[in-house]
Amino acid sequence: MPVVEFYSVMAIAMVGYLLPLGVALYFKHRRTRAIALVNILAGWTVVGWFLAMLMAFAEQPAGRAGPKDPGAPGDQQ
Repeated sequence: MPVVEFYSVMAIAMVGYLLPLGVALYFKHRRTRAIALVNILAGWTVVGWFLAMLMAFAEQPAGRAGPKDPGAPGDQQ
């Protein structure tokens, strides 16, 4: 196998392996660090990769997504 083909296959494999992390970053998931840890540490197993992908697509609670409103009641500065 020529060197260029080898590195092309490796690059495609890495993109597929890190796909759950990319999804979490794209959607600005609030648990991106946890998804990254599961993906990197257990993603080599099929179960770990699917768990990371499910975590990345999991719906975020409405009250916790995005930055806090600075004028919200109870906001201390």
